[in-house]
Parts: sequence; structure tokens; C-alpha cells
Amino acid sequence: MTRSHTVTIAALPGQVLELYGCAVLSLAGADGELSKRERDLLLEEGRRRGIPEPVLAGWAGFDWQAADRRELLTRVRPLLRPAQARLLIYDAIRTARADGSYALEERRAIEDAAELLGLDPEVVNALVGLVEMEEAVRKVRQGLIEEGGRP
Repeated sequence: MTRSHTVTIAALPGQVLELYGCAVLSLAGADGELSKRERDLLLEEGRRRGIPEPVLAGWAGFDWQAADRRELLTRVRPLLRPAQARLLIYDAIRTARADGSYALEERRAIEDAAELLGLDPEVVNALVGLVEMEEAVRKVRQGLIEEGGRP
């Protein structure tokens, strides 16, 4: 029997969590807009993962327009394990797509962030594919269960 290990960030110190969420939000805002849906998705995911409320409040009030993405990522990089860096990119992709689009500027910023975090471009492509599959499954589930229809 194999053991399953879940990648988590909830046990990270508050300052690291603050940097993590701010980096994700800055990436999602790379297209010049951080929508309410984008911010709300990250906050909901943070709550689901058990991120402390003071950290979530920091994410909610984060001034993404004044932020230096590269500085945030440079500061958080040495504080994350490789799996946590992959999770940050996954969260950034999901957050950026929450408004129904994945703008070229967001894609490029996330690819640059992944490189800065030491991730292979193929990992980023795989994470984008994973998010797209999850979105497709969510739509099928909604059609079958929530709306009582057919796929």
C-alpha cells in the first residue's frame, strides 16, 4: 500500500504565507486587472487549507498594483520546498483563470515566475493542463449533478 502525501503550505510561518499569497495575487494581476473572482478564489482556497485569518486579511488587502512580483518571488523562493513552489504556480494559474480568461500577460508572468522558482517549463505546461482538466470536470459535474442535465 502506498502512502499519499499532501503538499501543504498551512504550516509555513505567517510571513512566508503572506509572501506566498501576495506572489500569487501579483501574478494573477499581471494582465492589469485583479478581479474580485480571482482574489476570492485564492481567499476561499486559503480558508479551505487552514490559512490563519490574519494572513487571509493581508491577502485581501494586498495592493497588487504597487507590488514588485520579482521581489516577492525572490523573497519567497528560498523559503519553499520544490513541491510548495509547484503549488504556488498551480495556485497562480487557477487564480489567474478564475475570471474566465488566462491572458497572455498572466501566462508570461507565471512562466517567468516558474523559471525564477527553478521549475521546468514542462511542469508549468502540465500544471496548466491539470487546471484545464479540473475546470472541465467541474463543468461536467455541474451539468450532471447540480443542474440535473446531461454532459
